[in-house]
Amino acid sequence: MTGEYPRTSTLSGSDVRSGHTLRGRSAELGLVLEALRTVQRGRPAVIVLSGEPGIGKTALLRTVVEQAGRLGFRTAHSAAHEDDRVTPLASLGPALRFGVAPLIGSADFMDLAGLHEQPLWLVERLATLVEQQDGPVLLAIDDAQWCDPLTGFALRVLPKRLLVTPIAWVLASRPVPGGGPAEKVAEAAAPDLPVTTVELTPLSRDAVLAVAADRLGAAPDADVLRRLTGARGNPFLTVQLLEGLFEPGAASGGGSRVPSGLLEGVRRRLAATSAPCRELMRIAAVVGPSFLLSDAAALLGSASLSVLTEPLIEAIDAGLLADDGTTVHFRHELLRDAVYEDLPPSSRHAMHRAFADRLLAGGRGYAAAAPHVLATATRGDAAAADVLRRAAYEVLAKMAVTSVTFIREAFALTNGDDPAWGEIGAETVAILGSAHQYAEATRFADLLLAAPLPADLHARVRLLLLPRLWATGQVDELADRSREPSGVPELDARLAGYRALAAGLSSAPDGASNTHRGSDPAASGTATQPGGDPIAGAAVAQRGAVAAAAGPIAETATTADDPIAAVLTTTAAAQLAGRAEDRRRAHALFAAARVAAQGVTGYGAPETGQLAAREMIALARTDDIDRALRGLGDETLFADSWQAPQLALIRAQLALGAGRVNKAASAAATAAELMAELHNRTYEPQLRELLAILALLRGDNAEARTHVSPETTLARALLADADGDPRGAAEIVAAVRTHGALWPEDWLVAAACTAHHRGDTETVHASAALLADLAERNPDVRGLAGAHLLVQALSTADFAVARKTLQDSPRALLSARADEEFGRFVLDTDDRPAAIAALDTARDRYAELGATASATRVQRILQAAGVRRRRWAAVPQRPGTGWDALTDMERRVAVLIADGHTNRSAAEELVLSPSTISTHLRAVFGKLDVHSRVQLANLVVRKDKTL
Repeated sequence: MTGEYPRTSTLSGSDVRSGHTLRGRSAELGLVLEALRTVQRGRPAVIVLSGEPGIGKTALLRTVVEQAGRLGFRTAHSAAHEDDRVTPLASLGPALRFGVAPLIGSADFMDLAGLHEQPLWLVERLATLVEQQDGPVLLAIDDAQWCDPLTGFALRVLPKRLLVTPIAWVLASRPVPGGGPAEKVAEAAAPDLPVTTVELTPLSRDAVLAVAADRLGAAPDADVLRRLTGARGNPFLTVQLLEGLFEPGAASGGGSRVPSGLLEGVRRRLAATSAPCRELMRIAAVVGPSFLLSDAAALLGSASLSVLTEPLIEAIDAGLLADDGTTVHFRHELLRDAVYEDLPPSSRHAMHRAFADRLLAGGRGYAAAAPHVLATATRGDAAAADVLRRAAYEVLAKMAVTSVTFIREAFALTNGDDPAWGEIGAETVAILGSAHQYAEATRFADLLLAAPLPADLHARVRLLLLPRLWATGQVDELADRSREPSGVPELDARLAGYRALAAGLSSAPDGASNTHRGSDPAASGTATQPGGDPIAGAAVAQRGAVAAAAGPIAETATTADDPIAAVLTTTAAAQLAGRAEDRRRAHALFAAARVAAQGVTGYGAPETGQLAAREMIALARTDDIDRALRGLGDETLFADSWQAPQLALIRAQLALGAGRVNKAASAAATAAELMAELHNRTYEPQLRELLAILALLRGDNAEARTHVSPETTLARALLADADGDPRGAAEIVAAVRTHGALWPEDWLVAAACTAHHRGDTETVHASAALLADLAERNPDVRGLAGAHLLVQALSTADFAVARKTLQDSPRALLSARADEEFGRFVLDTDDRPAAIAALDTARDRYAELGATASATRVQRILQAAGVRRRRWAAVPQRPGTGWDALTDMERRVAVLIADGHTNRSAAEELVLSPSTISTHLRAVFGKLDVHSRVQLANLVVRKDKTL
């Protein structure tokens, strides 16, 4: 893998110091050194050096690296290049491997190659390796505007992953319209660690004079002073003027990237060299910012590299090129631009094409040739389009963003009357989807579908969109796009399969869709009760809806010889079983669909990870929650790191089902962090609803209000109930009946108990009817049976069976509620001791689970009955800061880290992911107001380590 970086890892660009003192940058350097002192104290920081080309970013960055070394930092640095986009980690890799004692060893670095397709897992591995460094580290990247996409992603995520590791992340970059990699790194880091942005402006007159004196060995004369004003304080141009490569006042072409006067200066310098040197410079300008001498020799038609020795020496002596021993490169990108712009267009095109042919003939890859093909191709160039198509597939697995660029360029080169136009368009939609650019894939597909495509191609383009529409529950669009047949049996069978899936996601028997519910990662296994009165008729109406939805499945089954259609048929049947609340059948069918989908690819094939996610949800709903949670950690089922936000959200939902409120909150925080890191907001409505519910369980109604929205129907109903709205309980039942819920039994019990204590018998009966149907359909699911028995007991007072049934289930909150309701019922009877014991048990269980609101409710009942307990003082909401603000898991993480564990080893100890440890650790640092592991260790020493 190190062979992919055939260039120096030292900082590039023009060294405006050349052994002299850095001039005019004292203030800027001071800002950076202050940030480095922050890192020395144990807190990481991001530093961005920003400015126009030639403004002196490289010189300042080199000084920063030198100063950091003197301060005891371990330094690593590299420079990005324009051609980095075709190689994963091309920009960051050299920095990680820099020096005689690199941050990452060769074996570990080679292992990263297997993770290029999974950027989140790669970042996790990188974080584990980097956090093992002793002492402060400075990692610097020059010309960060050219970072490859994987490096850009890693730099956005790593600073937050390594929030307790003393690292200075220093990026030098020119401004990029819309924000380049450096700006995005700073934006991502800003909420959690200090960011210092240093804008480099033109040098002052005194600084320019000092630079001139350094270069000339004496104060400049009047003529030089006059000419120096033409450099306008740009350090690079100042140096080039003093070296004769910049002539202020000379004009360059309109719209030129080359500063006025530099083009003329380079022309003059080249005119003084030999013809072979000039030819070498022209070839070099075309080949790239850095190049192999053998390539230049081949393009010049020379069989011997020795022929280029003298021309190369001339170019180096002229201050235009530099040789690092492996590759030759321009001393500054502006010098290359000046030579390139002076080439006649026909010469440029011929050399680009010749070099592209050499790369392809030498087997160096279509991706390497693609930039040179793009430089010469015009619309209608089928050969160029073919190279770009091949380049797109060559880099797709590891560089999806670059693949998108290549395939879109291929499409742009193809005429609308070319037979390949539609096929390349379909490939573009597919690659956009592979790059997780789903909105753009949809937009592009719609452009294609508006054209007169053959019926089979029209269907294939639609099938490229359908798996994502199903996974995200976009019911109406899923049904609409799968409606039109193609005339090809296997494609029509797949389209019918998606129609069946759309019917199964529909949330009401009349076919009305509910995008929010369907987009829930748990949607395919949720209970869906139809609307309409009376409520007691809901179960009967639901059976009618399920029967109606069976039609599309039967349609699919008749043509399910196609393996993709067969998977879709089984999946639709699983959805149907889940909607009918036949939980064990739903689990069995999702498992069968997932197994059948292994290795099945093609237009419309559903993602195996999505099937596995629904399998785990369905398993959890049979009361096997812990096995489902373990299944979510199975890397053989969930190998795609892009699914991580969804899986974290599902973990939170399942933890809530088990009643583990604190663990659910931690998993929800991880889900939110992952959504931000991957820029994936698909499941944000479901996360908001979950966060609102968790806040209500913790007694923080104000926090819950910040999360509710028109989409969070259940949370709004629960909030109304928590606020004392007399209609709240009925609204909860209506929300479950109309929109469904992953754990309908929890909310139906909550509604029934509230309604019972308010004398609302109608809502109690409605809840009981729905629970009776659920229990009847799932006689061996003890959580459902116990929930039904508990609501029945509100009327019959027979709590014993309900309590025993729920105690034998994994539904801890329901079990605590059974104890609470029993205690409330018998509190005023002759068995007061039994009542107090049951209420004490319920209150302690609620508190242990993190359900502060419920614990407080029971405590008030006991206090009203004259019961006092000293330990009740711990029930109120945790403080926001200090040791007592930490959750149990946060305390365990704090103790392990203080004892010297890395994030990885702490994760293994606690059977969590490193990213979850990072989330806990960030919370610990914030609550304890510490900024380093040393500070944390010192604080923990003063605490009881048995906590």
